[in-house]
Amino acid sequence: MPAPFLRGKYAVCEGESMNIKRKARILIAVCCKDKAPIELTQCLTNINRRLDIEYSFTYIKGALVNDSRNAAVKQMLEGSYTHLMFIDDDIQFPPDAINRLVDMKADIASGIYVSKEAHPRLMAWDNLRIIEGHMIADQIADPKAEGAEAVGMGFCLIRRKVFEDVIKEFNTVFFPLFFAGEDLTFCYLAKQCGYHVDLDTNIDLYHVGTYYFGLKDYE
Repeated sequence: MPAPFLRGKYAVCEGESMNIKRKARILIAVCCKDKAPIELTQCLTNINRRLDIEYSFTYIKGALVNDSRNAAVKQMLEGSYTHLMFIDDDIQFPPDAINRLVDMKADIASGIYVSKEAHPRLMAWDNLRIIEGHMIADQIADPKAEGAEAVGMGFCLIRRKVFEDVIKEFNTVFFPLFFAGEDLTFCYLAKQCGYHVDLDTNIDLYHVGTYYFGLKDYE
């Protein structure tokens, strides 16, 4: 079992990482700013469970999403989980969605969803780079793209070894930069370690606000 983080730093145990060919043990981390909405609770209740996958849940409440995500990573590494699944409290998903991501056998697998605004944008990016301390990325325009360098973490499955490699190399995971959220910065670090994001664009995700924003709204 990995040692706990020391003085806020990350510590990773030596030895073989969990292998995706073994039984998947997924820690599903629901990051909430307040209580989980009833719509999300219904989605979690309706997950199609499979015998080859173990599902555990953790609800992390906090105003700063990067702190919530770091707390989830810490909890995952201290257990024997093979994957960490991030689900934000404003995402709705179908019952088979998590299993579809597992079946992709990817290091980082994600559904794709849109931003909550009048003219929605896809929450996926390519060509990540840092210029004069600023994170720069190109918004993906194709809603059927098969991969990306970065995605919003609202519905994303990440293999344990990705976190181990990022922590070993950078001793950090999620942190915001000026004009860039914690999701882009994590994906940038993962990119430096040789990882990319595989997308399943057929998962019907909704980004919920005063309106249910879906891919149907992206034109």
